[in-house]
Amino acid sequence: EGILEVNIIQMTNIQMTASQAENSLVDFVVTCQGSLPTDVCTVVSDPTCQVSKSMVCDPIIVTDECLLTIRRAFEEPGTYCINITLGDDTSQALASALISVNGGEFI
Repeated sequence: EGILEVNIIQMTNIQMTASQAENSLVDFVVTCQGSLPTDVCTVVSDPTCQVSKSMVCDPIIVTDECLLTIRRAFEEPGTYCINITLGDDTSQALASALISVNGGEFI
């Protein structure tokens, strides 16, 4: 069947203590349709989605329904293009979003 669709349904800023304020943490809640994914990759790019700044891939275990939370750190305030790709052995699907990070708070 393959992974048919990926949706970012929620983005939540994680409150940090003052000593941790150099990084802003954001949780992305993601759902998908079709097969259950075995890995997730997150690409952070500039606001035009053209210049990649970082990429992180992690194996994941999804047991019954495709609903997962992905936490990513942003080192500095700004607007970013986020591409989240869920994959398995035979397919992958992508969701994108623009996010503004402002010193640990959304704009």
